[in-house]
Amino acid sequence: MSYPELVEKVIVVAATAALTAQAIAFSEVQRQAIMADRYWQKGNYRPGEGPDAGLVIARMLSMITYQSEASPGALPGRVISSLPAATPTWASVSTWRATSTTRAMRC
Repeated sequence: MSYPELVEKVIVVAATAALTAQAIAFSEVQRQAIMADRYWQKGNYRPGEGPDAGLVIARMLSMITYQSEASPGALPGRVISSLPAATPTWASVSTWRATSTTRAMRC
């Protein structure tokens, strides 16, 4: 903990009993995205300041990691997009428009 003098007691409200190696890896990628942001200052920020692009990327990754493959279609604003006729048959399934999904994730 960086500032133990600021915390007297902690109550864990929700936590997992254990993490898989993949979950630990995703968490590290999220941390690295935030720390690579040009505004990263090791957690020392004034109100309204802090990493912006890195935080957006970390949030986007978190949205991907805790949703099932079918769930993005349940989000508001999802549009199914058919691929062009020239698309190879192995890729000719309908797909979700990625740009609207990632823009919707920007909290």
